[in-house]
Amino acid sequence: MVLEQGALSGKYTKENPLPAGTRRGEAFPPETLAKLEPLFYEMKILGEKYSATIPEIATA
Repeated sequence: MVLEQGALSGKYTKENPLPAGTRRGEAFPPETLAKLEPLFYEMKILGEKYSATIPEIATA
């Protein structure tokens, strides 16, 4: 799925998880989002280098 239901958008983190009680929240609990943080960091670095957002990097 494009951006994995919002999980790869950079909007959701372990501190700001997907809504609880939803399929997206169950698929990407805070523990899983915590594991994605290194990926978000690298995507942010690439985004800064190429003037792109995290979602643009994720779908490039």
